[in-house]
Amino acid sequence: MNAVPRAFCVCALVAVGTTGAARAERFLDYLTVQQSLDTKLVAKPALFQYVAKKDMPDVWVVNLGAKFDVMAATERAIASYLELGPSFDYQRNTAADKEQNAIKAGLSLDAISGDVQDWPAIAAISSTVNYAHDGVKKTSGLQAKTSVSLVTKGCGKRPSCVYLPSVTTNLVIADIVYTPLLGAEYDHVFKATTDVDKGYAVRVVPRQCWRRI
Repeated sequence: MNAVPRAFCVCALVAVGTTGAARAERFLDYLTVQQSLDTKLVAKPALFQYVAKKDMPDVWVVNLGAKFDVMAATERAIASYLELGPSFDYQRNTAADKEQNAIKAGLSLDAISGDVQDWPAIAAISSTVNYAHDGVKKTSGLQAKTSVSLVTKGCGKRPSCVYLPSVTTNLVIADIVYTPLLGAEYDHVFKATTDVDKGYAVRVVPRQCWRRI
C-alpha cells in the first residue's frame, strides 16, 4: 500500500486584524489548545493530519481540545487557584479501522487547594460537564466527570523521587510522572438509534500509574 503523507501539526491558528492584534494576544493568554482535554492523557499539541493514499480513501485526523479560562480574564487573585470556563473537544479519524467522530462541548473547572511551595502536598481538582455526540455510534448525551489528584514539590528530576505524585523524574531512558487519581464519571445517553444504547451509568475511577512524557 503506497501512501503519500501530507501531515501537519499546529497548536492554534488565529487570524487577527492589525487593529485587534493586542486584544487577540490578550485573548490567547487565557486560551488552552491541545490534543485532548482528557485528564487521563498527557497534554500534547493539537493535531491536524491529512494522508493521501493511492487507490484508497484519503484519511483525515483531527485531535483538538480547547478551553478558555474566564477567571484569568477577570485578573482576580482567585485566578491563581481556579480555572473556569467553556471547553470544546473534537476527535475525528476517517480511517476505517480507527473511525472516530466525537464532539464534546461544555464547562470545565480546574482548581488547586493552595501553593505547592507552601505545603508538602496540595489537592488538584478537575471537573467537566459536557454535551457529547458520537457520530460513529450515533449517540448524544450528557457527561460529567470529576477527579482529585495530589501535587507535590519537585526535586530536580532525581530517580529517588519517582514515587512522589505529579512530579517529573528522569529514569535515563525517559521522563516519568507518577499520577495517583480518584475520580467519578456520569454518562447519560438520551438519544440513540436503538433503545439498548440509551440509559445512564455512574462509575468510580481509581487510578495509579506512571506515565512517560
